[in-house]
Amino acid sequence: MKKYLIAVAAALMFCLLGVSASAKDVDAKAYNAAMEEQARIADECYAKMDAIDPNGVDLKTQKEIMTEVYKAEGWTVTSETPNARSANIDPKTLELACSDIDKADPEMREKILDAREKIIFQNDWYNDLTDGASVGYTVDPINKKLEFIPAFSEVFPGWDPPRPSKEDVTLAAPVESVIEGICAAKAA
Repeated sequence: MKKYLIAVAAALMFCLLGVSASAKDVDAKAYNAAMEEQARIADECYAKMDAIDPNGVDLKTQKEIMTEVYKAEGWTVTSETPNARSANIDPKTLELACSDIDKADPEMREKILDAREKIIFQNDWYNDLTDGASVGYTVDPINKKLEFIPAFSEVFPGWDPPRPSKEDVTLAAPVESVIEGICAAKAA
């Protein structure tokens, strides 16, 4: 009887493993299909933007086109609320960050900028203050959700984007050295 139960248990275990393996394959197929759909929709958005202006459309138009196309495909489109996480900010840091930077001496100015950067990096945003900016967003292709991230100027009106970190400045190679490296590799 024990051998029979062990054999049945082994067979049951084998069947369960087979079912869970095929479920993973279905999930992978669904994921790949969702990713392909999202890529197709993104291509449609880019084509519509390009038809309006091949050199790029403004941020408002980008957002309008994306909203229209994704909604037409049955996706849920939302926008993250600016300052959604401001409750987690230390009150002293917030007070310092909101100080008038234009009236501050150089030492206080650095403290204000440091406080602002602590707050800036606790929030999601895209930099709308640079030329050629694109709308920030996240996609969840499985659940068909598109969420727009707020613009820096919406979250932090009147503030400057964060300063480049020392690592960013150190790691950034001058354009000339990148071009020289490409040319050297091509010549070899």
